[in-house]
Amino acid sequence: EVKQGSISGKTGETVKVTPEVPENYEEVGGNPTDYTFPENGTDESNVVTIHLKHKHETVTRDNVVTRTIEYRDEKGNLLDTKSQSLTFTQPGNKDLVTGQVTWSTDVPSQSFDEVKTPEKAGYTPDKAVVPSETVTFDTKDYTETVVYKANEQTGRVVYVDDDN
Repeated sequence: EVKQGSISGKTGETVKVTPEVPENYEEVGGNPTDYTFPENGTDESNVVTIHLKHKHETVTRDNVVTRTIEYRDEKGNLLDTKSQSLTFTQPGNKDLVTGQVTWSTDVPSQSFDEVKTPEKAGYTPDKAVVPSETVTFDTKDYTETVVYKANEQTGRVVYVDDDN
């Protein structure tokens, strides 16, 4: 039982039933629109039942998934970063009486673009590219790391005779 109200009339009289629907409820079709009080005047079941249902509304929530690419040297020093973000919108159905939201599981996945690793003179990255990656609404932010390793270098030593 959600709420009680009252109707009044005389024995044998038919009265209009005008429901006072509580907030965030709506009537279910087929409810009585009038009521006739019994002729014997002794019926204690003068009850009109109005069937209700919860109102609902469509709601949404967003989630931004960020992939951070860190470029580091062999010692772990941060050289540069690049971030990519994707925004997901998830629809839901909110019960206005209980406040409970049922979230849709039908949220399409999205993909981060492939990122070519920048060249750095004298160094070789451990990844030429950070590949495209598919993520979903529930994916947590994450970090990919590219490490630049110093290239082997060779040099020439020249000896000069300073006496000549």
